[in-house]
Amino acid sequence: MPRPLIALCTLYVAACTSAPEREAPTCGTPGDVAAAADITVTSRDALVEARGTDFAAWTFDGDVPGPVWRIPLGETRRIKLVNQSPRATSLHFHGLSYAASDDGSPEQPTSMVEPGCAHVYTMRAVAPGVWPYHSHRESRTELAFGLYGAVVVPAPGEPAVDHEFVALLGQLGLEGEAKAAGGEEGEAEGHSHKPTGRADDDEGGGEAAFFMTINGRPGEDAKVIELAGEQYVASSEKAAVATAKVGQRVRWRVANVSPDDAHTFHIHGHRWCETGVPDAQGGCLGNRPVIDNPSLLPSQGITVEYVEDAPGTWMYHCHVIDHVNDGMYAFYKVEP
Repeated sequence: MPRPLIALCTLYVAACTSAPEREAPTCGTPGDVAAAADITVTSRDALVEARGTDFAAWTFDGDVPGPVWRIPLGETRRIKLVNQSPRATSLHFHGLSYAASDDGSPEQPTSMVEPGCAHVYTMRAVAPGVWPYHSHRESRTELAFGLYGAVVVPAPGEPAVDHEFVALLGQLGLEGEAKAAGGEEGEAEGHSHKPTGRADDDEGGGEAAFFMTINGRPGEDAKVIELAGEQYVASSEKAAVATAKVGQRVRWRVANVSPDDAHTFHIHGHRWCETGVPDAQGGCLGNRPVIDNPSLLPSQGITVEYVEDAPGTWMYHCHVIDHVNDGMYAFYKVEP
């Protein structure tokens, strides 16, 4: 057989037997890649450190939790999600008003963002509160692996405070369903749910890590998120502590971002009213009860407020003790 013909046959066989290239994803809203927005957030995988473990998280903007945004009542924001992760992601908002096409659920496919794509969600703040947002493709896993954040809509006439903290009560991993590190089902499709580190030893044996968290980290590593001007800023240093002084007015925005578990919110040595703060006699407006441990179902949020009167270093935590043991606690320092 002549050499040119042999070469041609060889090329033909190679072309027929080589692996086909993966098709580029079809973007539901291709024009949104270059569209203007008030806020831009990026979905990407990242390692987050939790008690010495490198946990393979799914994140908004490279950390857990994702950003906390403040939107005044009645105002609208265009929020762009850029997806740099290996799986489809979305933004689904609680408490805000939006068109069905911006629902962020598989029932509205153009609001799901494929890898390499973007979508602009138009959101209007219509009710005061602290409202979680999260990806809504595989919500249970996505919440457990970090794809959440919150929007705070201040109430009209809210008094100024000296400190406003955010506490998002969540987790890293799915308890009882953590997989051993290594290739497992679903990984080829970008659905690997496995942290790289281990909770029990340094040799890679046993189950993958699981933690209950406040602001994305367990125990003393819990991040502090505090309002600075009109933006919420998360602490970057390890073992950061929320701090206030006696006589200051303090507000907490608290939300449950676990997929399955109910939590409570309790600060040792403190109490508050269902709305507002106790008066000088310790009572609440309209004879409403004084409380110190409200319950929160998944995706519920509350605002807690008081005038500081208790110097010392105090634990705050969920009062489901199993959750405390898994890391859902942190510390709050009150200076005289």
